[in-house]
Amino acid sequence: MARLLLFLLACAGADMLPDFHFRGGNEDHYKLGFEIGRRYEAAIKARVAAHETSLKLIFSHDGCQQHFKDLLATHQRLVPQLLLELQGIAEGSKVAFETLCAISLQEELGYCKPDLRRSADHCSDYMLCNAEHCLDAHNEDGDLADKQLFAAFVQLGASNFTVLNYAGDLLGGMSALAFNAHGLAFSLNWLGPASCDTSGLGRNFVSRMLLDAQGWDEAKAIISQKHAIGHNYQLMDFRHRRIANFEVAQDQVSERPIREAFFHANQYQTLDAPGQPGAQLKELRLHEAQPLPRKA
Repeated sequence: MARLLLFLLACAGADMLPDFHFRGGNEDHYKLGFEIGRRYEAAIKARVAAHETSLKLIFSHDGCQQHFKDLLATHQRLVPQLLLELQGIAEGSKVAFETLCAISLQEELGYCKPDLRRSADHCSDYMLCNAEHCLDAHNEDGDLADKQLFAAFVQLGASNFTVLNYAGDLLGGMSALAFNAHGLAFSLNWLGPASCDTSGLGRNFVSRMLLDAQGWDEAKAIISQKHAIGHNYQLMDFRHRRIANFEVAQDQVSERPIREAFFHANQYQTLDAPGQPGAQLKELRLHEAQPLPRKA
């Protein structure tokens, strides 16, 4: 008998905070955010303090200020309800709204000044979905400054989802684990194309929207929206037993259905977009250690 789809998580060095539970209506975005902010005020303030130096560089540079305003205007136009959630987190934790926005858009803002842009070598996934086994194993290894996480169990109108989330982010934003009541799950890996288009959405906002997806096609449409930069998504469907790997670079998107064993880190492998040497080294180390097995 074929096994059900599995999702595995490795998350070393994290500080786990108490769980968060919320039940509200479709319009309770601000209330959801406020309750998160109030519950995790100390952790959110600690995270803001850890990013203080980079945030000062962003807000002290004229070009970065305009870059931030342009990104904020895009999100106000396209996803105002998610900015309400973020505003709730900010006011609940007594942190400036602009500060939390800048943290949520930190990768996108890094393009405003060359010495602010980061080349991350962080999360990775190993996946397989054949007749015998269907699984995704995700390694969550973000920045040391972002190490306080909590499990959230949320019902927001028609949406019902569970996430393992970083304090101060939108739910699902920089999520280490996320799945919903419609049988969908996803994991995330950083990807960085050559430029930023401020008319696109930030990656954390796209993944927040994924929590509300009611089916595979809706999830694909959410992933395929124009991004300001790019991202990598592993989309999993528990009900129909399938996995696909998506790479996004602004308005380009690729989909790779997973059957044989596949490893993905922080390097474009399917989409014709610039990659990052750090991720190439990670993949090289993996292949040197042992070949990827074709069966689990």
